[in-house]
Amino acid sequence: MRLSASALVLLTGCGFGLSPEPADEPEDTRAGETGRRDTGVRDTGVRDTGRTDTVDTGTDTEDSATDTGSGSRTPTRGDLVLSEVMCDPAAVADSLGEWVELANVSAHALDLTGLQLGDDNLDLTTIIGAPTLAAGAFALLCADDSRAANGGVTCAATYKYGSSGGSFTLANAGDEVNLLAADGTPLDSMAYSTGFAKAGVSMGVAPGQLTPNGNDAVGAWCPQTARLSGGDSASPGEANAGC
Repeated sequence: MRLSASALVLLTGCGFGLSPEPADEPEDTRAGETGRRDTGVRDTGVRDTGRTDTVDTGTDTEDSATDTGSGSRTPTRGDLVLSEVMCDPAAVADSLGEWVELANVSAHALDLTGLQLGDDNLDLTTIIGAPTLAAGAFALLCADDSRAANGGVTCAATYKYGSSGGSFTLANAGDEVNLLAADGTPLDSMAYSTGFAKAGVSMGVAPGQLTPNGNDAVGAWCPQTARLSGGDSASPGEANAGC
């Protein structure tokens, strides 16, 4: 029942108390509170974006090789080729003058740290040194790195010489050379038999066969005849002569 204004005056004057009718809550106020509440509960964009960025960044790699942070990366299969061996030096003892040459046929500088040399039997050793090999360059791994003692070659790293396990040597009458990454992954290999090389003359892969598969053929290996300061013949650290 709605009372007139004059009736209200009379009732009030007679001592009747009237409770004021509660005012409706403004709709825009409730909507504002609801908006703030919804925003706090439903706004998941930042959390989702954070997870996505982290996952994408962590798994976005060009290949399985590891970037060492110095502009080079660890080698993978196909990056390095066994390109030349001095298995029977004549000017100095085998324990001083044996060496293996690697060619970097990739387009990247390679960190050679931890590379291993071995054969199919007891020989297996980790190279001593941490050289970086530029793209297209060659590196010698030597039994001895003294030019005065090893016949006059410059070495990038050395290895422990021997044939009793935990070391490496190149047998004169036939052997295998297995190149492995630091984690044991095979990178390249070659094998030779009796008569492969003359004493004092290295054997190198012909330029047209300088691949991990090309150097598997015995016919891909050629005598290198450039004279070293110590008296033997080889082409260490440079492109080989053809056959």
